[in-house]
Amino acid sequence: AAEAAEAAEAAEAKRRAEEEEARAASARGWGDEDAASWEDRAADEQRAAVAAAAEAATARANAAQRAYEKAAAADAIRVAQAQREQGQTAGSGSAAASSAQLPAWNSIGSFFAAALKTVSELTSPEARERQLEAERAAAKASVLAAVVSTNIGRDCDAAQLSAVEESVRRMEALNPTTTAPARSGFMRGRWSAVFTTSRQLLGMDKKLSITRQSGPVYFAHDVEEGRSEVQFTWPVKVDRAALEIAPDGRNLELTFEATKIFGLFGLPGSKKTREYSRLEVTYVDLDMMLCRGDNGTIYVMVQTNSAYRIGDMSSASASRQLS
Repeated sequence: AAEAAEAAEAAEAKRRAEEEEARAASARGWGDEDAASWEDRAADEQRAAVAAAAEAATARANAAQRAYEKAAAADAIRVAQAQREQGQTAGSGSAAASSAQLPAWNSIGSFFAAALKTVSELTSPEARERQLEAERAAAKASVLAAVVSTNIGRDCDAAQLSAVEESVRRMEALNPTTTAPARSGFMRGRWSAVFTTSRQLLGMDKKLSITRQSGPVYFAHDVEEGRSEVQFTWPVKVDRAALEIAPDGRNLELTFEATKIFGLFGLPGSKKTREYSRLEVTYVDLDMMLCRGDNGTIYVMVQTNSAYRIGDMSSASASRQLS
């Protein structure tokens, strides 16, 4: 019953976030003369999507924490029983043994305080697994909360950058996919870059405003077929690349071969070195991926369409809602 209540709470948080995003999108009528520029609308939509994902991640983190506390409490009871039995056995062999020499388990409250003080006392696999799940969920919520108001990194001050970097480091330390993450099945689908420090990816160094990227940026990788693509919302552009996985199984090597603009015509891939041509996958699971590129760049990505496949138009219509 408790698990069902937790699931319902997480679903309700996601529903409210989606409704808020839908209301915000509805208010941004494309024909309104007083509406903000296209760039501002795109930024608002991305911000609302990340905010919805952050709220859902927070709900999952709270549910994971409660599950961990439940498992830890059950584990603590088992330890208490074992300690009590051990103490009783030792006491029966010596008449001189006093109750003061035995573990003070008379108060279950005091036992919990002692047993939960250190993780080493939590011996069951379930308690340890629940703890890791709670830590990952909390770290994920922290990452999304840190990036939600940065417009993918376009509007990021020093304090925000410091917070993002710290939350990313914590997330990387909890990576569940430590063996060849770049070859993992988690890599499939379309990933939204919800934050990056790459000014090159965001087109922030371009002199003409019309050529600067606005709105969301998506990555997709097909490890089996050796293909990748980077999709830009505005100007509408898709960069396609050959993909190779480094022998260490951690690094993606992208060789850009062609660019499609506004879906009408293609151009040869630029030979310009890109900060995201080589990406080290430092964290990946079902719904979040962290990468590091050239020049120390950081990429925080959230899964938006796990069914998406490069070149498969039937999968391209699936929802891009961050989750």
